[in-house]
Amino acid sequence: MQTFSVNAMFLSKCRDIAAQSHLFKIFNHLCSSPNPFKPHPKTTLRNLNSLSLDTPFRRLTLCQRSFYPYVPTLWNYLPEDVVKSTSLPAFKSAVCLHLV
Repeated sequence: MQTFSVNAMFLSKCRDIAAQSHLFKIFNHLCSSPNPFKPHPKTTLRNLNSLSLDTPFRRLTLCQRSFYPYVPTLWNYLPEDVVKSTSLPAFKSAVCLHLV
C-alpha cells in the first residue's frame, strides 16, 4: 500500500509541475493559448509574488483541483525568483526544487 501512496504523491507533483509549466508558457507567449487569468489586485500579502493571479471563486470542492482555480493558487505561492525565470528549463528546475 505504501508504494501506491508514494506513486500517487510523485504523480501529483508531476501534474503540478506540468500545470505550472503551461502557465509559464502562456505568460511568456511560448504557446498559442490566450491568457484567461487576471492579475491579482495589489495587496500587501507576504505570500504573493509580483505576478500574482486572481483565483476564481469555486463553490464546489469538486472543482478545487481543476486547472483554472488550482493553478493560479499554486502560482501565487511560488517565490519571486521562480516566477521570473528566463527560460522554460530553468523554470521547471526551480519549480521542482520548490515543490520538493
